[in-house]
Amino acid sequence: MLRLTISTYDQVSRYERLKGYLKKLYQDHEPKKSLTLTQEQVSRFLNVAPDDTYLVFKVILIFGFLGAMRREEISKLKRNDVTDGVDSNGNHYLLVQVNNTKTKVDRPFAICDQDLYLICKKYMGIREKILESDRFFMRYANGKCTNQAIGIDTCGGIPKRIGEYLKLPEASRYTGHCLRRTSATFLIDAGGDITALNDMEAGDLIQLL
Repeated sequence: MLRLTISTYDQVSRYERLKGYLKKLYQDHEPKKSLTLTQEQVSRFLNVAPDDTYLVFKVILIFGFLGAMRREEISKLKRNDVTDGVDSNGNHYLLVQVNNTKTKVDRPFAICDQDLYLICKKYMGIREKILESDRFFMRYANGKCTNQAIGIDTCGGIPKRIGEYLKLPEASRYTGHCLRRTSATFLIDAGGDITALNDMEAGDLIQLL
């Protein structure tokens, strides 16, 4: 857009000095990686944070962590992508289908832990009162969902909000990539292969909580 604007008004088409300057800046830049949450921090937030304010944050944390979901995948998730199921032992679970992924491969996973299942079902019961949108995650306040979907930027800011609630140092460094990086960290600590992260399905991380 900048190039088109300058070309239109100033008839300038080459920016060799600018290109060289930007390349040098990029080479010297060391991007800061998102911090990750620990098992204790994840459990503490799920158990202690009040549902009236943080219920949707809890569900996004569960989905993002167990499904190694990116913020755009969380934001675009639809109601029909989340279905109830019952296993052979009569235990309930949620099956989540992550579509339109960055790798163009659909990635299902399951939420089988009963405590996590009940947290998600509580939100789903409140969310079902909003019928105008097919998006799964809706804005939530004072124990109620509003008729506005949660966007990608809000999803990306939730790890920071979790860090602030837990009073973690450098809460701003828990970025939108935090949940996926946390999944990868737990997977490695459990002896998994990081290259399998894109192919995880059926709640490979469930037993880590």
